[in-house]
Order: sequence, then structure tokens, then C-alpha cells
Amino acid sequence: MPLMCLLEGYSAFTVLSGGLETTVQDYPGRRIGLGIPRSGPMDSFAFRVANILVGNDLGTEGLELTLTGCRLQFHTAAVVAITGAPSKVTLNGSESAMWTRLVVPAGGKLTIGTAQGVGMRAYLAVRGGFPEIPAYLNSKCTSLGLGGYQGRVLTSGDQISLSDCAPRAEDSSLLALPHALIPSYPSHWEIGVLPGPQCDDTFVTPEGITKFFGASWTVSTASNRMGVRLEGGAAIGWAREDGGEGGAHPSNILDNGYAFGTVNVNGDTPVILANEGPDMGGYVCLCTLASAEL
Repeated sequence: MPLMCLLEGYSAFTVLSGGLETTVQDYPGRRIGLGIPRSGPMDSFAFRVANILVGNDLGTEGLELTLTGCRLQFHTAAVVAITGAPSKVTLNGSESAMWTRLVVPAGGKLTIGTAQGVGMRAYLAVRGGFPEIPAYLNSKCTSLGLGGYQGRVLTSGDQISLSDCAPRAEDSSLLALPHALIPSYPSHWEIGVLPGPQCDDTFVTPEGITKFFGASWTVSTASNRMGVRLEGGAAIGWAREDGGEGGAHPSNILDNGYAFGTVNVNGDTPVILANEGPDMGGYVCLCTLASAEL
């Protein structure tokens, strides 16, 4: 008997292709501090909406897909939702919508393609989550090397066990996020921030502060889940020649705490500290993204 026939009805899915970087995440992530990254979804709004659509709690673990998506085969009928960056989604070869509840039949092959346009990350929620993935330090998030599925990205051949993921009578009717609430992912953003602890003329001149906030910055290709590196904006108008006891460069300070979403200036390069970023260090923090802007 073919292997796929034997697996039919087994509460799991098989990863046919993990794409560039597909990881297990939950919300709000690993919130213990002490130098441990918080992890969690980079786009927490899209992640939470996916869970709502399948009937999960907001923080239930799901998958974060980076740029190239993934391909999965479900061995039991399951209710799923895909949100985030616009991507082509197909179920058994037929195109399906994002931001809506989707019923995958037993044996169904679900493909989430490469992100189209500007966005980079999409999210897959499955009803019931992944019960056999253990929590590590109070979270199932993947921070490469710890947590999630064996502390790594998903790859071809991985088997993820599922909970009570089966469709119910009410799943026969369409449930989708209203179009007006679906976020857009444009190429230009104006982001609201709060001044940081070193946003004063002790560190940067008043003119330099004005230029910093008024400049247009570009996301560098040298960005990841640790930090979003910015380039091409205004030169930092330092008010001092060096960092004194903190170090030789004027961006150096004595170590202090970093808030999540802080714009950290190391050298002359601003970096938005993201989900795998540090929570303390010795660089100037000019501002922090407002939580609602993340």
C-alpha cells in the first residue's frame, strides 16, 4: 500500500518544502528578558488574525513563512488560514484566498508561494496548533538554536502533529477578514516613534536630531529577525567627538537596556531592534517605534 494511503487520517502534516525560512512562532513570544530574545511573529497583527479565523486563541503557535513560502501535505482534514504578505496560495492546484478560513481535505497539498510585491512574511495558522511541540522557557517560539521544532527552520520531510483541527458544521460558511481591515504593505512608510533616552543634544546636535527624523531611510538587504538595518538617510550629527568611557566612537555609551523596537545607532548605522534583537548594549538609542506601528 502506498505510504500516503497509510498516512491518510493521521493528524499531522508533512513538510514538502520549507522554503527560505519557515519557523514555529507564537504570540507574544518569549517574554522573560535576561538576555533571551523574545522571538515571536514579526507581523503580530497578521499572525493574530490568522488565529482568529481558525478559532484559536490569539497566541496559539503557527508558522511564519519568509519570502518564498512553503509546501505542505495534510494527512487529515484541517482548518487553516493564511495572512500577511500577499502570496499566491493554492490547494490541490486551485488558487485560494488569503485572510480567510480555509478547509484543507485529508491528503490535501497546500502551497504558499513567494511573496508578491513588497511584503516579506506570511503566516499560517492551523486550528488547534501543534500540541507535540513543547514550550521552552514559556514559549513555543523558534529562536534559531532553541525552541520551536528542534530549534530550527522546517525542512522537507518534517512531520508536524496536529490537535483537533477538523472542520465543523459552521466552517461550511465563508469567514474572512473584511477587506477594509486587511493591511496594505506599501514600499513607503511613515512610522510613529517615541524619543529615546539619548535623543538629546548631549549626544546628537539639535540640527542632527531634526535631520534624522526628517530623512527618508531605506531598509538594507543586510536585515533579518534580529534587526532592520537602515541606510541612505541623513548623516548622524554627533554632538561629541567620541563616546568617552563608553568607547571611541560617539555612538558608544555605557551599557544600558534596549526596548523592543528601538532604533539603535551602532557606528553611523541605525538599526531597528526586532524580535531576535538584544535587550541591552552599549549604543545610542535615538527613538523607539510605537507598539501600534510595529
